[in-house]
Amino acid sequence: DYLCALFRQKTNYTIMQYLNIIRIGWARIYLEQYPEKNVEEIGLMCGFRSPSYFGKIFKRVVGTTPAGYRKRSSIIFSSDDGDAGKENYKYEKEEQS
Repeated sequence: DYLCALFRQKTNYTIMQYLNIIRIGWARIYLEQYPEKNVEEIGLMCGFRSPSYFGKIFKRVVGTTPAGYRKRSSIIFSSDDGDAGKENYKYEKEEQS
């Protein structure tokens, strides 16, 4: 509990939120670098055992589905836009009941 509280205080994220942001960062890279792999395989490569959970977390962090991101990034990275792909990460908390 102490370590979790200290981590949250220093980063403003829970350990799981931080881990998921790191995993999603890798997923974004893999979605662009491995177009032959399906979204489920990319999720597994990044440590997500459930494809639905991968999609849910990806959308929460990036703002679109993994398939939508792949489609959009293939268009963006084929253009000459120098600012392509530069986005900020944010992690939206689920509302707790």
